[in-house]
Amino acid sequence: MQAFTIPPPTVRAMRPILLDFDATTVTIFWENTGAEKFDVQWKKALDEGWTLLSLSSSLMKKKNMEVGTMYHFRVKAADASSYDDPLEWTHPEVGLNQLAAPQVVMAFMPNDVTLLSATLQWKATNTPFVVEYLIMDGVSDWITATSSASSTAMKKNNIPYKSTPYAFRFRPTASPVWSRAAGPLLPPVAAIALTRAIAPTLLTASGSKVASPSLGGKVIGLYFSAHWCGPCRQFTPMLAQFYQSMQQLGKPFEVVFVSADRSQRDFDGYFREMPWLAVPYDSEEREALEARHEIRGIPTFKIINSQGAIVDGDARQRPLNAATFDAWYAQCYST
Repeated sequence: MQAFTIPPPTVRAMRPILLDFDATTVTIFWENTGAEKFDVQWKKALDEGWTLLSLSSSLMKKKNMEVGTMYHFRVKAADASSYDDPLEWTHPEVGLNQLAAPQVVMAFMPNDVTLLSATLQWKATNTPFVVEYLIMDGVSDWITATSSASSTAMKKNNIPYKSTPYAFRFRPTASPVWSRAAGPLLPPVAAIALTRAIAPTLLTASGSKVASPSLGGKVIGLYFSAHWCGPCRQFTPMLAQFYQSMQQLGKPFEVVFVSADRSQRDFDGYFREMPWLAVPYDSEEREALEARHEIRGIPTFKIINSQGAIVDGDARQRPLNAATFDAWYAQCYST
């Protein structure tokens, strides 16, 4: 078996960042480092004790917020020894007239694929407006796109492209209360790249269909296999056990079955043994994937990211455990 070096874990300070709020809730997020669990603590500023939550997600919505009360939020990976400085948030009086989130369409700048544009539209009457955007990398803060939009639509050019989600919000300059946030929004390249890298639609184990861009932000395994292949039938249960354990841990992991079965009937029977997604047997993309990845034998298991780039071309040889997943995630989405 080929040696696979697991990089040592990097402990980074994490700080919660405000994403959205309404009259009674606030939503915060932090950098997704691929940790198995995150410890989130919150309290009212005047309280002594913290309330602890253990979460798999890097996003949290806190309900029952009290107007005019300051809250503190802090977060760390469950295995980290200390917290970063807390987010201090005083919940505003929103009332019943908070403006709805803007509609946003993102695209590449025509001459530079490292930059994005965002076209925003919203419904409101009081002008001018302040408009902000957020790169949800867990490091960046809200950035002012304009402080004097004179209409209910605008286009912001030259937004740095990153493979993380984005968010957008606005408010009249005369009001301190922001609209609801539009986000998290996946940048367009991830949706386009995943459609091209796999297939436009995928099958679920229950027979329904999902769009491949829904895999954005996940570690994606392409599993080339067939029921007639003895080694495949041996590897599939091991991969299924690993897949289900990662799902239970809340890891952003998905597997896509690319069949080399000889008939639709064989495909249907084999796919019923699998808990993940599949490229439809009758789709052109199934054979195109085999050709593109130069499959010479099965089973073959490859790891790709949201861009469709191959991260590990021989993932079948790795130990199927959480440490391996964390290494894949770091290679997929390290910035």
